[in-house]
Amino acid sequence: MTSDNFTRVTLTIPALDEFPLGATIYLPARPRPIGVVTIHTATAVPARYYAPFASALADHGMVAITYDYRGIAASRRSSLRGFGASMRDWINLDAEGVLAWALTAYPGLPLLAVGHSLGGHAIGLCQNSRFLVGTVMVASAAAWVGFMPSRAERLRIRALLRVLGPALVNVFGYAPLQRLGMGEDLPGPAFRDWAGWISRRHYFFDDPTMDAASRFARIRAPVLLAGAEDDPWTPAPAIDLLGSYFTSVKPERWQIYLTDVTTKGIGHAGFFRTEHRHTIWPRAINWLSQHAIAAA
Repeated sequence: MTSDNFTRVTLTIPALDEFPLGATIYLPARPRPIGVVTIHTATAVPARYYAPFASALADHGMVAITYDYRGIAASRRSSLRGFGASMRDWINLDAEGVLAWALTAYPGLPLLAVGHSLGGHAIGLCQNSRFLVGTVMVASAAAWVGFMPSRAERLRIRALLRVLGPALVNVFGYAPLQRLGMGEDLPGPAFRDWAGWISRRHYFFDDPTMDAASRFARIRAPVLLAGAEDDPWTPAPAIDLLGSYFTSVKPERWQIYLTDVTTKGIGHAGFFRTEHRHTIWPRAINWLSQHAIAAA
């Protein structure tokens, strides 16, 4: 697809273990982009959801890369039954591989990243994130279920993660979230990672197999942590806890209030809806642009 301001190209990007990841690159019309932005998705959210935001980045002179984790949307095989992809694989192989590919494909361009929920976690954990010159994390938090302000939502999520989800994984061989109206289906191991981490008070920072605290400490580039006041899953205390693990840089905190937008709500995933193109997107895009230009 081509517009006056950008060209969209679909391709596959190899993960670190060569697993082919379905990806899309949004190329700005200008001959010399100001930077390249990798966009890392939330759990069970397909990369196509971020296409409008990626297009807006390209309109502002940045190369934008979206991709799906293995087992999701364009990176899904015909069946997820027994497919052994975990969230650890999404982080250590997929996100890491996309960052490595971007560094090779666009040498000399400042590398930036946008992470949504789990995508922000991946950025914090990836070794290649040490090459970033800036990252925006939206609705990314130490997402312990106990932080959820609504008791009803806490009970619903605990029932899903402890009872319904495991039973469905045992029956289907994967977590059929599409049937529950909760986004893309998840491979069984990915669902188990999610269920395990969200049950820990400090999320995966309490998982000794992740070494998450020391991995977050590697990040030295500027970090913008954004969250909406009406997000039922990642309220401010959970975002602030995640931010406290960036010990080598002090994150900039952006709390988005409903008075900042012209719609009824933002929630956990609404930041990337096109209705926010003229309200909250400009701050994130300008922030990325400024850090790209400063690094160049």
